[in-house]
Amino acid sequence: MEIPTVSPLRILTIDGGGLRGLAAIITLQQLKSKTGKEPHELFDFMCGTSTGGLIVLLVCLLKIPIEECKDLYMSFGKKVFDGSTGMLSMVSALCTGGSMHSHEVLEMLVKDATQKWSGSESRKLCELPPNANTPHIAVVAVRNETPSFFRNYSTDDGEASGLTDVFIWQAARATSAAPGYFDSIQIGMSNNETFF
Repeated sequence: MEIPTVSPLRILTIDGGGLRGLAAIITLQQLKSKTGKEPHELFDFMCGTSTGGLIVLLVCLLKIPIEECKDLYMSFGKKVFDGSTGMLSMVSALCTGGSMHSHEVLEMLVKDATQKWSGSESRKLCELPPNANTPHIAVVAVRNETPSFFRNYSTDDGEASGLTDVFIWQAARATSAAPGYFDSIQIGMSNNETFF
């Protein structure tokens, strides 16, 4: 009896950490230099949260070449983290219920990248499904103290374990939302679920 061979599942997860996400991008650059392939060609599934979620959306879903992604990421950092990262800014943001960084700037930058690389700033996750050239992707956000997955694929349980019919910029905002750093985002028509 011949045992069928199955390729191992290639999975990459990228954590959050603000501009420390640059380390993940540099690691992905090193992988490209060794393999000659972009990240979306190397993995079957990629998942990220916060800045890691942004990287997953940029390099795997929008397929921005990793060298350009590094430049874009640095530009994001300069525009989004505008120097207001001191302890006083953080305490003030937490006390007033606000945030230190502009979610409007982040949203605009993601919409611009989505427009450039997918042809529409209104592209939804479900419009870029997994195929031979696009991995399964998920970005993690928190809804009512429970992890929620924004993904480009459906499962048999419908939307129970994640959301697919959302704009890329909404997924980016949701995974980036954090008290004191970026405002939460409300998504949904009927119940305006809050992610933070």
